[in-house]
Amino acid sequence: RLAKSARAAGNTESAGNALAQARLHDPTLATVQCAEMDWAAGRAHDALSRLRQQCAKLETDAQGALAESLLLLARLTGEAGEREAAEVQRMHVRVTELRPTWEDGHFWLGSFHDRQLRLALDAASRDQVEVPAKTPGAMSCPSKRIVGGKEKARKKFDAHAAHLGPIIRSYGQALRRGSMHAPSALPRVVTLWLDYADQLARVEAGELPAAEAQHNVRAPEDAMAELIKGLPLRSWLPCVAQLVSRTCHRHQRTRDMLLLLLSRLLAEYPQQLVWAVMPVALAKVSERKQTGEKIVTAAKQRLLGTPILEVLRSSHKLIEQLRKVCNDEAIDKAIKKVSLKTRWPALHRMTNLSLVVPLYSNLTPAEVDGGGAAGSPFSPNAPTIASWGDSVEVMGSLQRPKKVAILGSDGVKYDFLCKPKDDLRKDARMMDFMTTVNRLLQKSSNCRRRRLAVQCYAVTPIDTECGLIEWVPHMVQLRSVIKGYWDVLKMGFSHSAIKARYNPVAQQQGSRRRQGLAELIRQLMGELPPVLQHWFVEKFGEPSSWFEARLAFTRSMALMSMIGFAVGLGDRHLENILIHSTSGSIMHVDFACLFDQGLNLATPEQVPFRLTQNLVHAMGMSGAEGVFQRVSELALEQLRENREALLNVLSTMRHDPLVEWRRRNAKEDASGRSNSEEAEKELAKIDLKLRGVLQAHGTMPLSVQGQVQHLINDATNIYNLSQMYVWWMPWC
Repeated sequence: RLAKSARAAGNTESAGNALAQARLHDPTLATVQCAEMDWAAGRAHDALSRLRQQCAKLETDAQGALAESLLLLARLTGEAGEREAAEVQRMHVRVTELRPTWEDGHFWLGSFHDRQLRLALDAASRDQVEVPAKTPGAMSCPSKRIVGGKEKARKKFDAHAAHLGPIIRSYGQALRRGSMHAPSALPRVVTLWLDYADQLARVEAGELPAAEAQHNVRAPEDAMAELIKGLPLRSWLPCVAQLVSRTCHRHQRTRDMLLLLLSRLLAEYPQQLVWAVMPVALAKVSERKQTGEKIVTAAKQRLLGTPILEVLRSSHKLIEQLRKVCNDEAIDKAIKKVSLKTRWPALHRMTNLSLVVPLYSNLTPAEVDGGGAAGSPFSPNAPTIASWGDSVEVMGSLQRPKKVAILGSDGVKYDFLCKPKDDLRKDARMMDFMTTVNRLLQKSSNCRRRRLAVQCYAVTPIDTECGLIEWVPHMVQLRSVIKGYWDVLKMGFSHSAIKARYNPVAQQQGSRRRQGLAELIRQLMGELPPVLQHWFVEKFGEPSSWFEARLAFTRSMALMSMIGFAVGLGDRHLENILIHSTSGSIMHVDFACLFDQGLNLATPEQVPFRLTQNLVHAMGMSGAEGVFQRVSELALEQLRENREALLNVLSTMRHDPLVEWRRRNAKEDASGRSNSEEAEKELAKIDLKLRGVLQAHGTMPLSVQGQVQHLINDATNIYNLSQMYVWWMPWC
């Protein structure tokens, strides 16, 4: 264990010393660790040779030790490409025979089949194939022919039909035996199943050519039906958003399976899942509404005769009333506060509800192996809605959202923002994405030791253009902090003065404009020097607490910068970045400008994330080149290594298209029956980034370190900053 921990921390010398001692007590496990060290150091031949020798020496009755050695040998052999796929598969199957109850053995067998599917799909996507020459003298010069769209589609369907059944069965066996690999395996299974069923529906409708006769096209569906029946319901909770987005699936059997699974989940966890499922039953798109109503009706039938049935009945009325609060536009602009009892009396009368308060901690299931009493995924003490605060604050921003207070059954007041005219499904998917990132970071010893985690909060869409956002206490806008110190230090910040200097330069053309704006930003940086560091000194008077707060700030900045880069998060002005007044960590809000939409603004954004002088100076002497850069590398490494799992989280948007996509593309299907063309484009861009490709710098994948360095350079480049929108405040 010491050798393994030292190796994970990058301390190879300590790991080698520990292994030398381990050989005296457990030579078999020590050999496995040595092989992993050899592989990590680039000595692939030594690693494989060491493992082959050990597997040959071990007796068959030492099944545990042989299984571990053989599994590592199978994995590394497959990665090195030293054996045919059939031989690697036999090794993986042998592992599951030696230790039938071992989760890892089944998971890596499923991963092997998954890799074979990817290779088959890559081959099916080729535009040309070689045709062997018929004459003996021309065998070395095969000709090529063009592959048509229908032939490609048939080959892809054949690949899924051939490989998907073994993938689902192997991953399913792993999921039944443990939860270590559940965050990556289960969303992957759901994605593959639903995509295959979509192809099957097109085949049955005659839109695609049928599969080759040797493939049992029903096998994947049968394997999935068996998995749904055999897997505990709580295992499916992290996939609820993914399942809800596909409730209008075009394949009837798949739709029936989805409705059955969701109705069982809703009946089992009604207090939490009503916030995810009930808005579907109230959707404006008729097909989604019908399927949502079927799910709710089926769940009600399961709950007949139980007091918890009232949760489903009251949630329908509650969400309707919350929509009215969100979309109430008749409030005069001069009014800052209104009475809930007077303006929305029906909502005020809804008291002592059994629904949980929609907090992030209440709606996010714990890991499968822990959390909650008796293995429950949710806390049994989660506060429910007791009553409502009468005073509603109307915010002064453009959409005029309302701040509503819920009084919980625990006696605590919880604030929420009722936000209209905004598609909060983007924000909700970002919270799902960041929740997955947090779980992945916890599996990395380097990230866990640094306590890397994203500050999440609940986002509950109750319609396509409105919803509730949890109000996180102790958060302060960076703009108000910085502006406050400018005022205290009597620094001459004036909107009109800056605008008067900016407009003449911005009206110039070509290189004169570029150079002029860069020079103006340099001048403003000097006139309004960094002040954020003063806030840390004032808030955290003890040296140790000051150091911890600055470290938390730098680490959270680095982590969110990498996440923001990956998903194309823009509009990072100082009101959208908040800082925690008791810990120093930062939190981002307002994810409306996702998927590189900043490039489409009137003034296109040129930086991958915000890294302006106040932020850099607050990080300390090393600035962006110390802790920030190292944590960025660790975070990006995790994002890249878990690319498939993260893309699966965002894949829900392929079948739950955003309002803005439907406005710019008439082909978008609001019901979600068909794949969203816009979502496919956006996911492809994210995929490229997580493969290490920066399109602005070429098409070759970069190392993690190289990619981070390029991003930091782009974010701090004075010419990039000078091209930003002036009130993004690039000098700040």
